Amino acid sequence: PERGKRIDLQKSDFVLCYETAHNEEAPELFYDFVTTRINITVDMRTIKSRTHLQSLENEVRRLIHSKRKGDGVNFDRLVFKTRTDLSDRSKKMFRMTFQIEVVILAELIP
Repeated sequence: PERGKRIDLQKSDFVLCYETAHNEEAPELFYDFVTTRINITVDMRTIKSRTHLQSLENEVRRLIHSKRKGDGVNFDRLVFKTRTDLSDRSKKMFRMTFQIEVVILAELIP
């Protein structure tokens, strides 16, 4: 807890990932399986410059889009949902958050 408030941006940039929601949808025909949707927030922080933040953003987007079809074992789809710029000009901290959805289709109910 509170780890995100105690990071030292003078040493390096930070990319924090954490789960924000976990939803299960039951299909109408077969009740043995569910569709699972997991929302993940990716929080990027830097004090270098806005262009450096944009290069970090491009790398995160590249990674998300390269894995968007899933691997068929761990997850089936990766969806880039929203991007929010939370930069603070007075503190010269550049920050951006992404909302990513991981979709697992037809997951067997234990």
